[in-house]
Amino acid sequence: MDDQVMRYDQSEILAEYERAVKEVIDNFHRAAGSMIDNDWIANTYGEMSARNRKEVIYKAKKVRAAHLAAAGKRARRELLFGYLHFQKERGADLTVTVVEKYANEILGRGVDRRAVAQMFGTKGRTAANKSDHWPGQFEKGLAAAQKQNEILVGRMEAIRVPLMKEADKKYNDFFRGRRH
Repeated sequence: MDDQVMRYDQSEILAEYERAVKEVIDNFHRAAGSMIDNDWIANTYGEMSARNRKEVIYKAKKVRAAHLAAAGKRARRELLFGYLHFQKERGADLTVTVVEKYANEILGRGVDRRAVAQMFGTKGRTAANKSDHWPGQFEKGLAAAQKQNEILVGRMEAIRVPLMKEADKKYNDFFRGRRH
């Protein structure tokens, strides 16, 4: 595995990530708007305190953060699988175990073994038929994959941060205007 893999195109992954971030933000704002309307009704009748409103919004923001994190994990997994598929097409001997090792090193966690087996498994191959991809090629591939992952993470941050700042400003302005 050489440095030619650094030319792997991330544009589709980034476009999907941006779409997912916008969807999470839109869903949060719809839910927050509904909470504020319900809160105003509740406050009219004295049923909900400002503290409870803050707790509900805090919980909603935690859910939003979890959805954003999941979108980032999906993007990083797609990049890794795309990179490894590219390598497999170029002749790399990638077994399910090797792919899982890449996932643990790059993503910091495992991935669904069934999905890995479906994408990278070889029918009839057994544990006795080990990959020759170890160890020299693995380190080279790992370094290239880590570099690609760092590039993707930086680009995702460049997408997410301005969208979140704009969304939070819009939400705060909306919330201030709805206080009664």
